[in-house]
Amino acid sequence: MGQDPRAVFQQLAMQKDLVENNLQVLQQQIERIQVLLNDYDSGLSFLKEVMKKEKDEQVLMNVGGNIFIEVKIVNPQKVTRAIGSEISIEQKTQAAHDSIESSIKNLRNQERKIREEYQKYLGYQAQLENQLQQIAAMLQQGE
Repeated sequence: MGQDPRAVFQQLAMQKDLVENNLQVLQQQIERIQVLLNDYDSGLSFLKEVMKKEKDEQVLMNVGGNIFIEVKIVNPQKVTRAIGSEISIEQKTQAAHDSIESSIKNLRNQERKIREEYQKYLGYQAQLENQLQQIAAMLQQGE
């Protein structure tokens, strides 16, 4: 004897809810990675400009909110990077550049993997939705 269609429907509906929650979590992770990528891309772009400058040259630095200030490059060979909560290191400009590029590459790989997982969950969600519709139609015919 098979399972009660109503019980199967409830199980599938709970699975669908879990899948939708997972999709939301994955979407939030993708959005956080995109914020980080934008931040790193912006920093890398500015760092590339600094690398082209000479000591005592002036540049416009974006401080956020489309606000720029004019700054003088004191030492284009070194930068200070934040590496954690209230932790900064002084680093050669090229090393900082390479580190940022590596971080960007790692973030893009993470984003790609999360997007692949997201797509799998979308497929599973569609399967569950199809099964739910079939059971709902069967239940309506039985009434």
